[in-house]
Amino acid sequence: MGLREEETGLKQFFVCQVFIVKTINGRSTIALLEAFHLSNIEEAIRKAERMNEAQHIVGSIAFSIFVDEEAGEYSEMQNINQFGSVPSLEAL
Repeated sequence: MGLREEETGLKQFFVCQVFIVKTINGRSTIALLEAFHLSNIEEAIRKAERMNEAQHIVGSIAFSIFVDEEAGEYSEMQNINQFGSVPSLEAL
């Protein structure tokens, strides 16, 4: 959904999402473990880099997104930085 920045209620979020391998019925898939909200994109990128070094983490992604909480609308992910193995962006 395309949002205009001048709309009321529009906020920018900076996110680091972390992924693990989850095995169900003998089938392994990459699954979302946790998402962190940070104060700027640089912090989100640093957090994603650090989290990707943890032994149980297979990948991480940092991005920014605009959200209009009142309207329930959100923009496409921007400033995307991927580390390790992550699902396709369409799956997020």
